[in-house]
Amino acid sequence: MTTERNGTVDSAEVVYEPGVDVKWVLDMSSFADSDTATAATESARSVLRTMLEVEQAINVCLDERGGAVARVVHTFGVRDIYLRDGSRIEYRWELFVSDWRCLGCGLDMSTVYEYYMLKNNVWAQANPDIDGHLCIACVEERLGRTLTAADFTDSPINTSTGKRSTQRLTDRLSAGVSQG
Repeated sequence: MTTERNGTVDSAEVVYEPGVDVKWVLDMSSFADSDTATAATESARSVLRTMLEVEQAINVCLDERGGAVARVVHTFGVRDIYLRDGSRIEYRWELFVSDWRCLGCGLDMSTVYEYYMLKNNVWAQANPDIDGHLCIACVEERLGRTLTAADFTDSPINTSTGKRSTQRLTDRLSAGVSQG
């Protein structure tokens, strides 16, 4: 439960820190019969912002089917809708959290366009825990040196000329490269 700026309480939403991106992935599968070994006849995936939207999507299905629904089974992260004709619709949802904050300084990396990939050994030196994000300044502080082009992989995230990036990332990607 959160309190919004205007003082109203909204029990359906949670407010996350800047740089933390949260999404619910909802998968729907339809089966010709209620046997779990049967292949799905239809499937769809939705990416939703709130659990309320997940519930609303499932309720739309229930409303559309109306009297054709025989029973609904609720389990953690799953909703099985059994229909009177023997078919079944399965909904599964999962929360995905992406924390784009720099582990060193807390900078919201999603706002500064410092998306890059370092070679595994360089990243392991800068961040032994492996997971997470570091801005260029924090990587260099942890390494005790300035990054050069040799520290980066040849991944498209580093080599694409059409992507936006900070000046310091652009400088590091070209540092030590001969202009011949």
